[in-house]
Amino acid sequence: MSTRCDEEFHEVLSRRLREYPNLWRPRGGLIVGQYQELTDKVSEELQRQVSAEKVKDTLRKIRYRLQRLDRQGSSNHTKSCAYLWYAQELGYVQAAEVMSTLIEKQKFLGLEREDTLMARKDFAEKMGKEMKAVRIQEDNDGASTSAGAAPAQIKRRREASPEAVYIKQEADAGPLTTAEGMNAYTTGLTNSEVMELCEKSPDSSTKDFIFQQTMYRIKDPRKSLPFYTGVLGMTLLQKLDFPEAKFTLYFMGYENPSDVPNDYNERTKWAMSRKATIELRQLFSSNWGTESDPDQKYHTGNADPRGFGHIGIMVPDVYAACKRFKNLGVDFVKKPDDGSMKGLAFIKDPDGYWIEIFNANTEYFQMKTNIHFNTFPFRKS
Repeated sequence: MSTRCDEEFHEVLSRRLREYPNLWRPRGGLIVGQYQELTDKVSEELQRQVSAEKVKDTLRKIRYRLQRLDRQGSSNHTKSCAYLWYAQELGYVQAAEVMSTLIEKQKFLGLEREDTLMARKDFAEKMGKEMKAVRIQEDNDGASTSAGAAPAQIKRRREASPEAVYIKQEADAGPLTTAEGMNAYTTGLTNSEVMELCEKSPDSSTKDFIFQQTMYRIKDPRKSLPFYTGVLGMTLLQKLDFPEAKFTLYFMGYENPSDVPNDYNERTKWAMSRKATIELRQLFSSNWGTESDPDQKYHTGNADPRGFGHIGIMVPDVYAACKRFKNLGVDFVKKPDDGSMKGLAFIKDPDGYWIEIFNANTEYFQMKTNIHFNTFPFRKS
């Protein structure tokens, strides 16, 4: 690029980054959680340059940084930050066309809200139009790069670059068909579709409904009851025996033991009116006990075929809770610092059911910074 082209490119890029600070949101964590800070740094660096050589060096560093973040944070079938270096490799007009193709794919796959996708497309088109004159000047000017390459060499270099090969394949492939999309990816729902599927307001006849219990089967109450009371700190709300049906129920929950009624019938009604309880069900075989059967076990839902996943326990301090669990010999699926989702854990109960241990603030932050997390509010009509 010539110095003049560098300066114009920087001016447009800086201005557009300020106009559209939240468009490029890949599914990974780094750029989702820190993009505003990143765009501020990019804008600051672009506006601070004083020479062509420094401009080129800065562009190279920024481009590499964005490319690395995007590759870490995006799925293979889409490049959400790609335009910033597509424009460098292929020219701004072609980059806008490629981005439009990618946007249509993303739209079909339901990866983003429709209005965000349209804003991205608008950004690519505006950027392409504004840089058209710069691109023409670059090709016709005959200006050499710092390495002395002529425009024809620049073009060949662009066409041979990994980015050029990738987006040529994307552009040549065209939009995905419905069958291809359904086979290749899991599609999501847009916010507008969610709002259409859900009732705008609950029916008045359901105003006294509550979520009361989650039931799963246990093998040995001699192991499960100490775990849920002693390890997790729950209270036994009520025990119900059904001899003819051959099962016993244990209702567990986070209630003050002093609030438990003494009368059996009152205690039963009270227990069945508590919110968010766990019903542990022990089934009896012909010899009245599953705990003595070495082959007896239940499917937890976390092995194929997957189904039920886990329950979640919110704690004030995940690390302190997990240190205590470790001292008590609890089995961990994930410790707080394992993987990219820091500050939350998964443990197993005696039957192998998963239990997520989290703090509400940490949970939201980790979801927001480690996966594609839709923070836009739902629109109510």
